[in-house]
Amino acid sequence: MAKTSTYRMEEYVWFRVTPELEGCPVPFYLGRGLALNEQYHSLTNWQAPMPNHGVLKICLSDGGIFGSNADGEVKLHPGQALVRIFGERDVWDRYDPDHTGPWEFLGLIFRGTAAITMLRGLIERFGRVMTFPIHGSVMHRLESIVSDPSHHFDIAAPDAARMVTDVLMALAEHSEESRTVSGSDRLVHEAVRTIQQRLEDNLTVGDLADIHGVSREHLTRSFRQTLGRTPARMITEEKMGEACRLLRHTKLPIKTVMRNVGYTSNTTFFRAFRQVVGVTPGKFRDRGRELATGHFADDASSGVSSDLQS
Repeated sequence: MAKTSTYRMEEYVWFRVTPELEGCPVPFYLGRGLALNEQYHSLTNWQAPMPNHGVLKICLSDGGIFGSNADGEVKLHPGQALVRIFGERDVWDRYDPDHTGPWEFLGLIFRGTAAITMLRGLIERFGRVMTFPIHGSVMHRLESIVSDPSHHFDIAAPDAARMVTDVLMALAEHSEESRTVSGSDRLVHEAVRTIQQRLEDNLTVGDLADIHGVSREHLTRSFRQTLGRTPARMITEEKMGEACRLLRHTKLPIKTVMRNVGYTSNTTFFRAFRQVVGVTPGKFRDRGRELATGHFADDASSGVSSDLQS
């Protein structure tokens, strides 16, 4: 996967499935990529022919456009996922020329009669652009796999089939939830999107209520009824999810990560991170390094002072 001026694969793995069971879902390739400029276009960027393979591309940032001959083009946002069967010429994705910076995405290619049949069913029900839980357990599993430094991932056939099925089911469940929201559910859905788009801001519950034209009390009640948690808790969880992504996939200093998710106080950030994630930011980053190197550090060495130097 050589670097080009059009796109760059930051992390990737090829799957080795043993033994393969005919017709069962099989993951083929998983990669975290960056589209760098408007030359990136799925119809013109060459790929080896892969008939009967499904393609799922999960947006991790703004900057992408999905298009089809039938419906035209739409801009994509984090948490949206686009799907296609490899080789289709009437659908595409490309870099948004109005965007500044890279478009980051996670792409999964898979095959198997059962998986392709399920994918066609999802397309028929939800269309080509769906939603995916980018802070959920399935996404965390994909992120742990794609960071394998060997670029090859050995997986037993039953686990391979389960992995692809879990990904498609997460896509189906999340898309169904997004499709059926109404009333207070729709308010919460839109408020969560606002939180995700403004992670760098010091957004308060009052700010969120003002943006959506409701009282703080009504917003809090709607969140409790729909999600079982307060908007304040959701703000914190979304910020910590983004902090985890930056700690694992970038070399930014922890102080920079802290500022990128809207915190100015070290104490407040570390308290919130540990409350949500269970460890300090430095320890979380160290665990990512341990997975890559096979070296496991002593837990006693973690702390706020060492974290701030990471």
